Amino acid sequence: GCKYAVVETSSEGILQYRHRFIDYDIAVFTNLTPEHIERHGSFEKYREAKLKLFQKAAAKKSGIGIYNLDDENVEFFLKYPIGKKYGYTLSPSAPSLAGRENLEYILEVKNIQLSSRGTRFEANNVILETKLLGRFNVYNMAAAICVAISQGVETQTVKEALVKLRSAPGRLEMVETGQNFTVIVDYSYEATSLENALKAVSIFNPDQIIVVFGSAGGGRDKWRRPVMG
Repeated sequence: GCKYAVVETSSEGILQYRHRFIDYDIAVFTNLTPEHIERHGSFEKYREAKLKLFQKAAAKKSGIGIYNLDDENVEFFLKYPIGKKYGYTLSPSAPSLAGRENLEYILEVKNIQLSSRGTRFEANNVILETKLLGRFNVYNMAAAICVAISQGVETQTVKEALVKLRSAPGRLEMVETGQNFTVIVDYSYEATSLENALKAVSIFNPDQIIVVFGSAGGGRDKWRRPVMG
């Protein structure tokens, strides 16, 4: 009875051709930051691997592309002639939105209110609320909303779903054992995600944030350790 499957398609998976026999209907571009450079050899080659997913979606007449219009790498992903393109932005007045006439739909997110209890924002004049924390999660939700819109999901259904959302284990996960201070676990595996996590938790007590920081073992991505530190 399953109608939809959401698949995180990694650059490593693409490098090993694991995506070749999956019939993707939609390709989503969330953002791009340096990662797995030791595997690909350079950021440009890492980006090339990611682009292959959009090549695949463009080969299908009914293919749909979803794009974060605020990411500086978005132009590389927009170049493929995918059937329908949906964009989202948290900066509706940004000059980067110029020349977007070929987009089927643009989701404009504004009036973002972040707190330690959750997030409230406006998306195309609809007020949405969620318990998820941080501006980066607003970007993730905007991507999900665009996917929902592309599939004809009603706005009311989207509103109800966002209210019910809970963070995945290990992703800005609160640890509650009766202590009189806040503990949060987050799997921030590269510099940008660690920065986003710290920005999100600064809502709780910006005067004192203690970070216990570890890195991947086995010699993986050694280059990012000093950057993250």
